[in-house]
Amino acid sequence: MSHDPSPPPVRSAAFRRAGRDLVKGLDACGEVAWALDAQRTLIYLNRAAQAWLSVGDDSLLGRVCHPGSEIGSRVDALTSCLSPPAGLGVGEALTLTVCPPDGVAKRVRILRWGESPGGMYLAWGGASDRPSESVEAWDASRMRDWLAAWRQGQLDLGGALTAGASPSAVRLRGQISIAATTRQPFAIVGPTGCGGERIARRIHAHSSTGAEGGSRLGAVANDDPFVVVDMPLMDAELLAATLSPAAAHLAGNPPGAVTLLLRGVDESPIEIQDGVIEFAARWGESLRVVGLFRTEVAGGLKAGRVSVAMGLAMSLLEIRIDPLASRIADLPLIATALVDRRHAAGEGIGERLGRAATDRLLGYPWPENFDELDAALRQAVAASRSAVIGADDLPLAIRTYRPRATSPRGVITEGLDESLRRFEFERISAAVELCGGNRSEAARRLGISRARLIRRLGETSAGQAANGGPTAGPAAS
Repeated sequence: MSHDPSPPPVRSAAFRRAGRDLVKGLDACGEVAWALDAQRTLIYLNRAAQAWLSVGDDSLLGRVCHPGSEIGSRVDALTSCLSPPAGLGVGEALTLTVCPPDGVAKRVRILRWGESPGGMYLAWGGASDRPSESVEAWDASRMRDWLAAWRQGQLDLGGALTAGASPSAVRLRGQISIAATTRQPFAIVGPTGCGGERIARRIHAHSSTGAEGGSRLGAVANDDPFVVVDMPLMDAELLAATLSPAAAHLAGNPPGAVTLLLRGVDESPIEIQDGVIEFAARWGESLRVVGLFRTEVAGGLKAGRVSVAMGLAMSLLEIRIDPLASRIADLPLIATALVDRRHAAGEGIGERLGRAATDRLLGYPWPENFDELDAALRQAVAASRSAVIGADDLPLAIRTYRPRATSPRGVITEGLDESLRRFEFERISAAVELCGGNRSEAARRLGISRARLIRRLGETSAGQAANGGPTAGPAAS
């Protein structure tokens, strides 16, 4: 009698009640299959799926599967890839590619079956490439495929801000990866709301000091302190008080490591900048210094806004964050990542952006950049009354924004003298109307003689009559 080395099927009591015959068929099937309840909790995983995911116990059962969950372990990554696409309607099915971490990609068909609370999602492999019944759901699934590949490849270092394939996104990911593996000072340069502090915190969280010094990427946890210094608000006494906890930790037994985040470096007094660099020089690589700048360090140094010592320290590496309005190609992916995160955190039922909402996001100029986008999508997820976020769920300023119409430059339609006469006539006419038709009072307020006022009105009226225009002017008095 041959021994079957495959693990026993993993299933919960809830799924057994759904039909023993169906369970037996899925257990014997050579293709992968799994099921989730209406709340996206994993309730079944067959033998083939266990082998595919390299799991042999019930560690995944009972876990809620959301594509936007924070990936802190392999189990988190597995549950994320098993999640059904957002916005899949009851009775709809979708074919998509699912790729677990360190695994083989498979084409899978996912069906939503039954209304809540008794409904479920059923997924099985060996699916055909038959198109989805929902075009928008198909678009959403492709967006999440790209998002999953980006997250697994980048350790989620920069968060949603680094998503995308534009040159700006590629450069940003490369600069962040370099910064995360060093303890040397570096600058983050970007406009208001660019997300620089978020990036600094993620770099700190994903790296820690190794036994030989330096930095290790992807450490299990980083318990080192993260100290924030609001540079423009500092004087010498307040700076010393702010840095004292960091100094105590660095001088501890055993000595620790600290990340020091400097806000608004190029808006702070020069002596405060020099004081921070002097403090950092005493601790070497045990102290990582990160500076937030509005403009490039070299430009600030040349303009006298950055001290020489600070400029030399920060010039080794600059992480440059471009304005969000210049990354339109990346914006749908960034927005999808933010919606996933908010939905996975239970902040609302909105799961994905509809076409109308996406169009509004693409047409908005984002003066406050990434922070404004994050706040807008937080509101949209909470305000949405369905899985699909519509344009009406976005903040009023975004859904009603219309770009201003601009006249083409370089087109001259009248001469300078004609423009001056028209401007003078409009000012005189407005003054006469304001004075109730009293030309003497209007001339006094404009600082000209009554004769000049009448002459200008007469010249302009005569010119308009010659050109076939209106000849009526302000009433005389």
